[in-house]
Amino acid sequence: KLEAKFKRMEEILGDSGFDSIGEFLQILFYNPTRVARDEDPRGTAHGLAVARFLQGRTKIKMSEIIDLIYSHKHSAPSSRSTQYHERHAPFSPSVSSSEIFHARPSLFTWATNLVGKHVYQEIYKLTVKTDDSHLRASTNGRRPEDSVNLVTWEALGKFSINGLCEKYR
Repeated sequence: KLEAKFKRMEEILGDSGFDSIGEFLQILFYNPTRVARDEDPRGTAHGLAVARFLQGRTKIKMSEIIDLIYSHKHSAPSSRSTQYHERHAPFSPSVSSSEIFHARPSLFTWATNLVGKHVYQEIYKLTVKTDDSHLRASTNGRRPEDSVNLVTWEALGKFSINGLCEKYR
């Protein structure tokens, strides 16, 4: 059964009409935008198959595919490759995953950048000055008093350690 599937894969790749596996995957995972208002060019079977896969409703899950790609022997440059320098690219904040040729360092860079963006957003949320966590002693005459949260008995009465704890959870 597996031998027949590999034989069928050879036939599909030979007669696909796509320039590469990358082009095939780009069309397979085409994401129609709702903004464009254009009709979705995908057929029903195409759209449903991709949706089921991405939603984890198939026997083989996305994590298994990512694992196969990441651990594939051709996913990282060999020591003889002209792209050997890519092995160190995942740790550079200035390198985009689209600039990397090999799959493993590209995936690593993509994941690192995704986590970095998430951490940055969380830090911003924790440090943003909001009315419930930022009290000013005065406006120094630069802003109207009703536009800032000044230290008053009323403001201090609204202060809550529980409220701050909820903000920083």
